[in-house]
Amino acid sequence: MSGLFGALNVGKTGLMLSQKGVEVAGNNVTNANTEGYSRQTLEVSSAPSLEFNGTMVGQGAVATGIAREESVFVTQQLIDKSADFGEQDAMTESLEEVERIVSVSDNNLAADIDEFFVSWQSLSTDPSSDVTRQEVIQMGDIIADNLVQMNDELENVQENINVSIESEVESLNQMLEQVAELNQRIVSTEVTGDSANGLLDEQDLLLQELAQTIGIQTYTTESGMVSVQLSSGLPLVEGGDASTVVANRVAGDVQLTLNMGGSEATLGLDDVGGEIGGMLTVRDEVIPDVQSDLDQLAYTFANEINAIHEAGVDSDGNSGSAFFSYTTSSDPSAEAWTGAASTLAVAITEPSEVAVGTILPPDNTSGDNTNALAMVALQEQELVDGSTFNEFYSKIASGVGLDVERNEFELSVAEDALVQVQNMRDVAVGVSTDEELLLLTQYQSGYQASAKYISAVQDMLDVLMAI
Repeated sequence: MSGLFGALNVGKTGLMLSQKGVEVAGNNVTNANTEGYSRQTLEVSSAPSLEFNGTMVGQGAVATGIAREESVFVTQQLIDKSADFGEQDAMTESLEEVERIVSVSDNNLAADIDEFFVSWQSLSTDPSSDVTRQEVIQMGDIIADNLVQMNDELENVQENINVSIESEVESLNQMLEQVAELNQRIVSTEVTGDSANGLLDEQDLLLQELAQTIGIQTYTTESGMVSVQLSSGLPLVEGGDASTVVANRVAGDVQLTLNMGGSEATLGLDDVGGEIGGMLTVRDEVIPDVQSDLDQLAYTFANEINAIHEAGVDSDGNSGSAFFSYTTSSDPSAEAWTGAASTLAVAITEPSEVAVGTILPPDNTSGDNTNALAMVALQEQELVDGSTFNEFYSKIASGVGLDVERNEFELSVAEDALVQVQNMRDVAVGVSTDEELLLLTQYQSGYQASAKYISAVQDMLDVLMAI
């Protein structure tokens, strides 16, 4: 009698397990296209056997849990590749804008420098022409204005980067708080024996997004919580506590500080990666290098032009004065030319002040063209770091062009690598609807078999009760 009742219980466990298996497989199919979802599997074990009349009798099977498929290696690769992609992607727009500012085109600074020397060449053929003298001044103004404008536009790019970083910091801190909160929820859920699979999927997605934003490294502690750090090792999340990234303006630029509760640390390029790291690279390295090169070009160009101009005489017979004016940084650690491009201006205003001739003691001869010819000769001289003025500017433009090409290549590589790792994740922990449909069929067959088993036992009980 008890044996048949025990048999009914065995059949019951079969029905319950098959039903639970259908639920798990159905959940997998439903979430097959859910971003970050990891396939779940029903864990089953045999129930402990009991001794009955000297014989060990099985008690069916029990569900011990719902496991979440995961690959620590693939997850870490996703975090790393997300950081690489975020860094290169964030640099793209700013680099393209810098390239536009210094591009080699028909209407760029190099063309203006050519026209400046052409105007001096024209003046050398007609030294007394006020119209041509005025043209020389105008071309000088155009060069100075272009250099000032280029510097202003580069500063605008830097400011746009600052604004972007400030907006990123707000969402970054929210993500850090969410990771810390998920740490607590996951541990408290698992302590009660419930499944935290959905929370773990959510946390993995957040970690990838964090990596893309600022670049991180992670590890799981013995308590089961995820610790998040910057690439330099500074803590972002420890257990249920999250640090805060603060964006302050220092000398116009955004300076990031990590508030770790009782202490603070200033963050630099060595600490961060991802999108913020990419933006800081353009703001603090690429653009300052371009500005320094433009300063050097403006400084050398102005000094060389001034030296020739001051050696001549104007139309009134006076000694030539400085053609260009500029100011440079008072910082003793700065390069001599720092600030020249942003302050360059033509120092003379009247056509009569253009020094075309040469001072020839004892008489001042203002009608000859010797000084104008000396000015024209500067165009082909290698005066800026072993290059002519135009060659040096071409180097600036080509250097930025190479940065853009390098970024395009590395972005393509990073994107391909990220896609490959995502595909690896799909294979390792993603849902295959074909496999799940096969499992559904198996569970359905198991459910039908258990039902038939229970029906057979019930018939036997009916016969027994009729005796």
